[in-house]
Amino acid sequence: MSLKDLTEVTVRGALEEYERLFSRLDIDGIVAGFADDVRVRYSNYEPFTGKERLKTFFTRRFATIRITGWRNDWKFFTRHALQCRTPLSGLIR
Repeated sequence: MSLKDLTEVTVRGALEEYERLFSRLDIDGIVAGFADDVRVRYSNYEPFTGKERLKTFFTRRFATIRITGWRNDWKFFTRHALQCRTPLSGLIR
């Protein structure tokens, strides 16, 4: 996909798909959208490279998540962060 293909509609569609993947804790689905040599920098963790490391990272992070009665937590979080233009706690490059 080239930069000219990144319209508001395509970006919103991609964000909504990732919201669904994160809400289902679908690690394989999330990781599938990244290049094999993805570089990840997240919070105060050491930066790392590679899909397998990213998969391990999500597996460990999601293992600590407790499912509650809240709905659309990821949708709220991502939309709130975008609306406020505040950086997410992690940055994936």
